[in-house]
This record gives sequence, structure tokens and C-alpha cells, in this order.
Amino acid sequence: NVPSEIMNQITAVVSDGVLGIDRFARAKGWIHQRCHCHLVRILHPLLGLRWQKVKMKEFRLAAFELVKIILTSKQEQEVTDCLRNLRVFAYSPACPTRFGLKLRGFIRSYNDFRNYLTYPELRLPKTTNSAERICGMTTEIIRRTRSFRNQKSYQQWVTLYFKLSPTIQCNGEFINRKNKS
Repeated sequence: NVPSEIMNQITAVVSDGVLGIDRFARAKGWIHQRCHCHLVRILHPLLGLRWQKVKMKEFRLAAFELVKIILTSKQEQEVTDCLRNLRVFAYSPACPTRFGLKLRGFIRSYNDFRNYLTYPELRLPKTTNSAERICGMTTEIIRRTRSFRNQKSYQQWVTLYFKLSPTIQCNGEFINRKNKS
């Protein structure tokens, strides 16, 4: 349980799209920023880049380019135009079923992926990778030490570990990398 004085200080949350977090954030009046990397990890395998023969490869790649523009563009008219074009792709009878399903889900919640641009003063990250790295490092501490005697011991170990660790910073540029496989 998070103390209410801390809950009252929260204005935004960044998530990987866990089911229900969007409704929870809305109910609390928080801004919800969705992770770009998680979206790309869902769409990328559906592009068919690893297979020579996949149906509608050019179609899929063109739609993915529109998604990337929607994620990053600061120009509202460009976003509106791309959304219109993406709807044509997503609702086309020729659109592969699973790919279309993911595109339609993105279209419904695209604003949640753009809150880092809508609220620049909050300096929201585009990904949850840094938080996931910290969780992984904390899990590694627990594995190495084979547990702790009490909560105070755990807090001291974790605090010391992160003070001695290098800075963790998410570059958030996963969508600009080429698939090497």
C-alpha cells in the first residue's frame, strides 16, 4: 500500500500497457504515458521481416511507418493525417487479422503514447525500460544475497547498491534501430 500523502503527489504514470492501468490512472486523474518499446515489440514481429514469404509485407511496413510518425511528430496536422491513413490500413479487409487488431488498439489509445509531447513540463519518459532495469537489478540483489533478515536490511542493501551503480538512463530510441536478425 502506498501512503495517501504520496498518492496525492502523483500526477502521471508510465506503463507498458498492463490491463486496467489506463482506467486506474484516469480514475485517479493521472496522466498515462504508454511505453513505445512495448508497442514496437508487439508490432515488430508482425511485420514479417524475418520471413521471405509473408502476406502483405509492404502493407505492414507502410502502416508501421505511420505508427512511428504518430509516436514522434510534434505537428498535430501530421498526426491527424497519419491517423486517418492508419485507420484505412487497420480497417481494410486486406489487413492481416492480428496486425489489424493491434493497429486498431493503437488507434484507440494513441494519445496515451503521446503524453510525453503533450505535457513536456513533466519530462515523461517514452519507455519503461529504466524502471524495468531497476526492478531487474533489485531482483538480482535478492537472488545473490539469498534474501534478507528484515525490511531495514533490504533497504540498506538496495540503497547502497544503487548509489554505487552507474546512472540508469533510457535512450528510448528502440523504434529507430534496424532489425539485425
